[in-house]
Amino acid sequence: MPKLYEFTVEGLLSFPFDMLRYDRCWPARGEDAEMLATWNLSRNPQVCRVTLRSDRRPEEARWDSFGWKVTQVKVL
Repeated sequence: MPKLYEFTVEGLLSFPFDMLRYDRCWPARGEDAEMLATWNLSRNPQVCRVTLRSDRRPEEARWDSFGWKVTQVKVL
């Protein structure tokens, strides 16, 4: 059975949507999907946190290059 990774990313800048394709990941829950749908529109100065899932480990350095930090990685 393949591994499933769950990880949290956080940042203040526009969400790097291309990372969803690059890391083959998707929002872990409905509220994470809603956050992605509204975050760039809100211009909220608070940190955005989104939990994602993927069949591979996230590319932390690449997330960092977009100003987003991977804060947790769990294998489910």
